[in-house]
Amino acid sequence: MNRLFIDLIGNSQSLKIFLTKSYGLELLFTLDELASKQVDNGIDDTYECIVYFKPKRAAFSQFCSILRDSGVIEYAPSTTKNIKRILLLSEGSIQQLQDVRINLQNLSHHNTSITLRNHISLNLEQTDNYHFLAVTKHG
Repeated sequence: MNRLFIDLIGNSQSLKIFLTKSYGLELLFTLDELASKQVDNGIDDTYECIVYFKPKRAAFSQFCSILRDSGVIEYAPSTTKNIKRILLLSEGSIQQLQDVRINLQNLSHHNTSITLRNHISLNLEQTDNYHFLAVTKHG
């Protein structure tokens, strides 16, 4: 991961909220990984996956509620336990994370630029040894 990846997440309407907490990126990647493995992860299970800058459990649950209320994640019934609710990235968040990865791949393989929302352009230029990222705000 590099700075460009974080910039792309920060310019994503849904995903930028994950940058508001020190453990937010780890939570985003954990939810993405658990979904790809089709793991039935509840709030407590997901909390236990957080390694860096681990918050208190109540603060973590509160942040998950904020994410749910913002439509970034969803609580769904567990297929294994009736009383358990699992955490899932919303469809919109999954799509935006996929778009971020595509934009990162496109920028990383070419001397290119993309325009993000809010009139921000990212220009990546490469030399033999360096990558330069220029961020320009228009208007």
